[in-house]
Amino acid sequence: MRSIKILKDLKNKKILVRVDFNVPIKNGKILDDFRLKAAMSTIKYLKKKKARVILISHFADPKTKNLNYSLKPIAKHLKIKFVDDCLGKKVEKAVKEMKPGQVILLENLRFYEGEKKNDQVFAKHLSSLGDIYVNEAFSVCHRNDASVVSLPKFLPAYAGLNLAEEIKKLKQVLKKPSRPLVVILGGAKISTKIGVLKNLAQKAGYILIGGAMANNFFKILNLKIGDSLFEKKMLEETKKILKKYKDKIILPIDLGIEIGNKRRNIKIEDLNRLKEKFIILDIGEETAKLFSVYLAKAKTIIFNGPMGFFENNDFAWGTKKIVKSILKNRKAQIIIGGGETIASLKIKNQKSKIKNNIFISTGGGAMLEFLGGKNLSGLEALK
Repeated sequence: MRSIKILKDLKNKKILVRVDFNVPIKNGKILDDFRLKAAMSTIKYLKKKKARVILISHFADPKTKNLNYSLKPIAKHLKIKFVDDCLGKKVEKAVKEMKPGQVILLENLRFYEGEKKNDQVFAKHLSSLGDIYVNEAFSVCHRNDASVVSLPKFLPAYAGLNLAEEIKKLKQVLKKPSRPLVVILGGAKISTKIGVLKNLAQKAGYILIGGAMANNFFKILNLKIGDSLFEKKMLEETKKILKKYKDKIILPIDLGIEIGNKRRNIKIEDLNRLKEKFIILDIGEETAKLFSVYLAKAKTIIFNGPMGFFENNDFAWGTKKIVKSILKNRKAQIIIGGGETIASLKIKNQKSKIKNNIFISTGGGAMLEFLGGKNLSGLEALK
């Protein structure tokens, strides 16, 4: 995989940069610009080299052309020129008129069916707009979209600066992490994290489990989970993992549950005594203390997935405590990834406390698949 930095002369070159500007927008306002900022290192680098920078991205998943899914608000936020299509004479004219160092953003790629269908003709038409292709969208590298896997076939292809840095950090964790390596996983579904569990369990000292995915473990331990979320199809796989890595997997010892619309803290051993309807929505105080002990001693930490239903302030407590414990460790190499996980950093403005030892990945599913040992199609296309 080649970085764009190896190219010497980029002046006036037309650079097609695949970014991921699929960010939350409400009433035309950007709610979270993390992914926009992540792409800026490459954009600024190319501007400095006097290249003509053509940004392409998808936004949401519109079935047809729908202006509610336009990328125009992104262009307005970034103060760059916007072209309301990504193919055709209007686009060709806009590219031809570009000046060295100028940046433009084209319309949502998914307004065309060919993007998600990985249509070769669509990819070839896109390629006619540029001289060089750059992938600066690690978060979509696990997708088989035309702009990710087929477009690089028609142009010299390179990795963007942030993408190259993400791969470097994640490879370091997989090949030679500083030990002890502690992995903390949460979120809703164990099925999305099963690859990471299997792959990192061989390397990690400990894997701390929170969020709804812990309910699968409680279920096979014959503990009541009430109306809590779990994945029935994953119970057998969960059982195998717990049996094989029982000395490494650390489960919650107390929980925050909802009974009658109110939070109640309960120890694990008391779950089976409950007669009321309940839902597990957070870890408890003793669990937060236990997890914090492991996190404080870690030399490498991987964090993906909140510890509970953090969007509800009554059940954000556990995630707040864990985020605080992670950020407190100034000596460990820390990698954080996933949309919900990144959003959880904003609890009480924790994101402002992030230090140089912390790397925030733009990838959610892509990061999980990479750490799970899979080859990502978008990265393979750059080889």
